[in-house]
Amino acid sequence: MTQSEQFEMVIIGGGISGLSLAHYLSKAGRKVLVLEAGEKIGGCVNTTRFEEKEFWMEMGAHTCYNSYAQLIDLALDNNLGENMIAREKLSLKLFNGELKGIFSRLNLFQLLGSLPRMFSQKKEGQSVQSFYSKVLGKKNYARLFSRLFSAVIVQPADEYAADLFLKRRNTRRKDFPKSFTFSHGMQQLLDAIVENDNIEVRTQIKVKSLVRKESGYLVETSSGECFDAKNVSLATGPKVGAELIKEAHPELSSLLEEIPVQKIHSRAVKLEKTSVDLERLAFVIPVEGPCYSVVTRDVVDDPQARAFAFHFEQGVLEPEKQLKAMEKLLGTDQLNLDQTFEAYHRLPLLKPGHPHKVEQMDKLLEEENLYLTGNYFDGLSLEDCVARSIKESKRYLNK
Repeated sequence: MTQSEQFEMVIIGGGISGLSLAHYLSKAGRKVLVLEAGEKIGGCVNTTRFEEKEFWMEMGAHTCYNSYAQLIDLALDNNLGENMIAREKLSLKLFNGELKGIFSRLNLFQLLGSLPRMFSQKKEGQSVQSFYSKVLGKKNYARLFSRLFSAVIVQPADEYAADLFLKRRNTRRKDFPKSFTFSHGMQQLLDAIVENDNIEVRTQIKVKSLVRKESGYLVETSSGECFDAKNVSLATGPKVGAELIKEAHPELSSLLEEIPVQKIHSRAVKLEKTSVDLERLAFVIPVEGPCYSVVTRDVVDDPQARAFAFHFEQGVLEPEKQLKAMEKLLGTDQLNLDQTFEAYHRLPLLKPGHPHKVEQMDKLLEEENLYLTGNYFDGLSLEDCVARSIKESKRYLNK
């Protein structure tokens, strides 16, 4: 074991949650070390870039909204105001052997008969399925909205907590496009954050455990490298976090372990524009099968290329069958696996009652030099991640 380095704050995880926390601590003059297990920063913000003509496509998160006030402030803090570009407004289509509009599977009379229940139903304690089956109609939910909502969160939506889904935000910034991205892709935001001199990022560092000490924590890595940290923040998924703190904080670890995680396998392809007859679209949602959604690059038009990211449930389809599903939707039989790009992501499934679990976790953290941030607190969106990091940065800075 090598001699340990000493740090005031070590953040484990270099995605939007860990790096937004690093930003707000560095903004307050604190130096932080960020440890990322992967080859690059990003996590669920995963932009694949091509040198020619600066073309890029998204393998993970793909959209920001002007209701994301805290994320907008984060971008402005990092001088990206001029790099925030509007996504072109294109349609969403369903796919069941052919493309169709979403109203093709909607029973309007059932919808009109069910919508008044919206005013008497409360979301708290209900799942997406139980709540929206009542207010949209059971058949409408089964035929359309179950798949539509699953595409939104890229995982089965039926058991997701209704009060954490499609949250209304009263923070709309009308001076920004309703939906936007960045001129070099979503990862441009993270690239800008790590340019700060107070933030040191080390990639390909896998942390295996945290050892609690009187003065903080010893962060042990798989390579034998160790870091002495007075404070540690976990910006990982709940399962990884649970494993890291199972000895140091067993009760907190148990709460994290209870959060289910969905595994996503994304496969994307970039094609010459002239080789694809498919109309320009924002999203395509297969009405059946293990592909949750297809996200296109069409919303930021390129004169020569198009790109499509297919998000599959991991482990259901073999690569060759994934490729066949992609060919069927794109209307081609000319794809090969070598020209595709892969990414693996894990997303938490936040079930009804999850806010109570968050309260329990926060109670256990009150007097600790341990901080938790991620997409398993108030929701999966980038805005929810940034909001949690702001909350934890204030807890740290106010001690």
